[in-house]
Amino acid sequence: MGIEKRVKEAYSNNKSFVLASGIYLLSALVDYTSTYYGISINKIQEINPICEKTMEYFGVVGGLLAPKIFFSLVALGAARYIDLKHKEDKTLLRAEYFLYPSALLTSLVGLSWIVDNYFLSSNVF
Repeated sequence: MGIEKRVKEAYSNNKSFVLASGIYLLSALVDYTSTYYGISINKIQEINPICEKTMEYFGVVGGLLAPKIFFSLVALGAARYIDLKHKEDKTLLRAEYFLYPSALLTSLVGLSWIVDNYFLSSNVF
């Protein structure tokens, strides 16, 4: 069996997990870029103590990116474990039940300073 056929088969057997994982990773990217942007224009400070420490050692880019990658891998690994247990009929939980809310919350937290700074604190309303 060729690699292309294996990839297509793996994707067709895991479409919902792949979609939820992609949305979660997109939200992590939104969080990272909005946080980096806010720090770079001196509008916000990072309040996550893990990111603060890693930023001291690796700078802003690496200090924000390293924990984000690590925690994303942990979240996706746990979600994949749940997904496999669900497929074995050992749990009623589905990985999507965790990934979609996590994606929403991650995006909201990452974008909250932008909403506050550019929409709520302005004289627009």
